[in-house]
Amino acid sequence: MKNTFKKMVAMMSTMMIAFGCLINKIDARDAKAAEDSVSTTINAEEIENEMVAKFNEARAELGLEPLYIIPSLNDAAEVRATEIVTSYSHTRTNGSSYMTVLADVDFDFFGAGEVLLKGSANVDAIFSAWKSSPNHWAIITKPEATHIGISAHFDPDSDKRWYWAAEIVTIPEGCEVEGQRLPETNAPEADADDDNQKKESAETIIYGDLNFDGVVDCFDVILMTRYINGTMEFSEAQLEAADMIKDGFVTDLDASILKMFILGKIDSLPIV
Repeated sequence: MKNTFKKMVAMMSTMMIAFGCLINKIDARDAKAAEDSVSTTINAEEIENEMVAKFNEARAELGLEPLYIIPSLNDAAEVRATEIVTSYSHTRTNGSSYMTVLADVDFDFFGAGEVLLKGSANVDAIFSAWKSSPNHWAIITKPEATHIGISAHFDPDSDKRWYWAAEIVTIPEGCEVEGQRLPETNAPEADADDDNQKKESAETIIYGDLNFDGVVDCFDVILMTRYINGTMEFSEAQLEAADMIKDGFVTDLDASILKMFILGKIDSLPIV
């Protein structure tokens, strides 16, 4: 088995050289066009809602109250998400603090924090990046925080395409803001059938399908490249689907194997 694996690796190395030009066919323009195609199908409101739901799940685990979404704060967050396309900073393009964007909200608050990120519409990846940053996580899990406005802004002409801004504030205890709401989880109460279905789904992995759309194509190569370059993080399910040789790691070799599969040079995944 070891000799067979070594021969396979040697063969793949030779193929990588021989088909280098074909593999690199997915150039920067192709990748941008492919990603833009995917991005136009993403509902920003849905992923924003999903992100706040994840915030509140994390807060609940810490024994904290949930954050309520407020429309006027969402508007403020959208302004900030648009601004950071050209100036990625907590200082606004006019030189003022990010807090000035909250000047027009029609309620009293004391204390505010802002978290920003760019580069992905993947909720799990952005959430993980914020969670791994002590400063960002402290704002998201601040015990006194009560309300949030959030925006996932897509700019097709920019480098990073997706820009996230969340404005998190504290309003006086006992006060409610018109239009405030908790994120919809759309999670019905689980029963035995649901559990079996989830278990069955978890056991069915389509290797190479990193965006879980049921197809292995150049969109998945884009995600693999971003993970290897360190510009996005993978969930556990994505890591498993990206491990082309099942060695517990995701490396350039896995990316090369994925490209070969897409080009029809390899018949099946994973290679074991």
